[in-house]
Amino acid sequence: MGANYSKVKESTKTFFIEKSKAELAYLAIAGPVILAQLIFIQLNYKKISDLVPSQFGFNGNVIKRAGKWSLYLLPVASAFMVLLNMVPRIKEFFSRLNFLKPKNASISATFSLLTGFLAYATFSQVRIAQGKQARINPAVTFSILSAAIALPVGDVVYHAVKDYKSKAKVEVELKEETKDAPEITTESAPNEEIKETPADPNEEK
Repeated sequence: MGANYSKVKESTKTFFIEKSKAELAYLAIAGPVILAQLIFIQLNYKKISDLVPSQFGFNGNVIKRAGKWSLYLLPVASAFMVLLNMVPRIKEFFSRLNFLKPKNASISATFSLLTGFLAYATFSQVRIAQGKQARINPAVTFSILSAAIALPVGDVVYHAVKDYKSKAKVEVELKEETKDAPEITTESAPNEEIKETPADPNEEK
């Protein structure tokens, strides 16, 4: 029992050490939001009709309804995003595709926005089913979703430009180093003239 507790403790410690501040902030936000979402559904489950809004148009009006069991789909989707944030292999996959850097704050910020939006959608679904609200607010919907899309796209563009500038800087430095380096020639030195020493006539043959 003690050994299993030690393993769990060590794994938990490693998990929190490996997470960035943005990732931990996302987990701190998502946990209470999902819990509140589930509690809100459970408190109002018996008070609403069997059919609840499941799809909305661009103007925020309800265009499709489903059984009220479908209210749990949005909290499940939020929990799935938390799972994505916790599994290292999924982040390694994105890193290999060079799509998003695993430690970038934009990923956690995007997940936080989407979690908040799904909670807002659940709240609106229940209130519309109760007759307390006519439609979901399109301004809120598009604002949150636009920010959630803009963050990762902006992150990709930022790092692409940054990498491009870094490569260009390295190329310029290499050119300058090559330009300042002394030229090495392969030409051989001119042959020196060989002067013949005249023979001494008194030298005995």
